[in-house]
Amino acid sequence: DFNSWPSTSGYTDHSKDGWTVINALMGTELAYAGNSPRMRNDSLPKYILSPFLAEGLGAISFYYRHWNGSSTVRYSLQLSTNATTWTNLEVLAISSTNYQLYSKYVNITNGVYFRLFWSSGVERVLFDNIDLSKPVPPASVSLSGWHMPLAPYTNDPVTLQAQALARNGAVNISVTSYYRVGTSGTYQALAMTKDGGVFTGITNITPKPVGTIVQYYFMATYDGPGAE
Repeated sequence: DFNSWPSTSGYTDHSKDGWTVINALMGTELAYAGNSPRMRNDSLPKYILSPFLAEGLGAISFYYRHWNGSSTVRYSLQLSTNATTWTNLEVLAISSTNYQLYSKYVNITNGVYFRLFWSSGVERVLFDNIDLSKPVPPASVSLSGWHMPLAPYTNDPVTLQAQALARNGAVNISVTSYYRVGTSGTYQALAMTKDGGVFTGITNITPKPVGTIVQYYFMATYDGPGAE
């Protein structure tokens, strides 16, 4: 954040701890928390530049808002290995006067600079709580499944069960099972509930005659770095 940066009464250039902010006022008015840089409402260049991130860049997050909602302002999210040649990662169209959270997982393992660079629109914009994390592998889940009983008789209902192990920060894991009778046709979704570390289908597959083939699979959804 910018809370320890000196406040200013006018628009100027700032630098601290390797960061550079060009053509901004540093103050508390409409700030997200403490001090926030208010980018100037003119057509001169303005940007926020990070120090060189020697270990790479895992995820980008920050808060942003429009000063008064009068006209859309666009800022480019850019990356560079030398602070001279820049590649656009995304263009952010800013029009809301409510603070919005931007978050993106990029997982770049070579050293880079990051900057928020004004591209169009003449109105003030505020940024705050810029967080650039180190690269980490994307979140994932190791999923294994089975049925119970393992060798069902013709009068046995079958329960589908699965275990999902979180990897690299995966959270909010849920699992759904899908099954069909035979080797063709549409799979039916079967919701599952979690008890301890095991997910269990909320209903059973009804008993089937001798020789019936039942196919099934499991799908996990989750949140975390790089989860989509």
